[in-house]
Amino acid sequence: MVGFSACSAQEKLIGKYSNKGKDFFYELELNADSTFILTQKQLEVTSKCQGTWESLSDGLLLLKCSEVKDVIEKLTSGYMSEREKRATVLSRKKIKLQQVVLRRVKG
Repeated sequence: MVGFSACSAQEKLIGKYSNKGKDFFYELELNADSTFILTQKQLEVTSKCQGTWESLSDGLLLLKCSEVKDVIEKLTSGYMSEREKRATVLSRKKIKLQQVVLRRVKG
């Protein structure tokens, strides 16, 4: 029964979340197959990370970015050097990533 409730809790998180400010834009897409896409735009730099996610205890999400094999991509200013991120589930409609609260996008 515990596995079922954890699975259904994870399913409730599936979707897109975003936050846009004057000089930043964050978007996190959580997919049903436990993959994700994270996009961060700050001023003139756009960073993107794809990988797998899992729901941990205490409302935490672990986002693991896939390794980038292209050396040129690793050297660009948009490369996310932090390959593992933790996010906090605040509610069914809000996830906090670093200091930014992302809200679920309707659609």
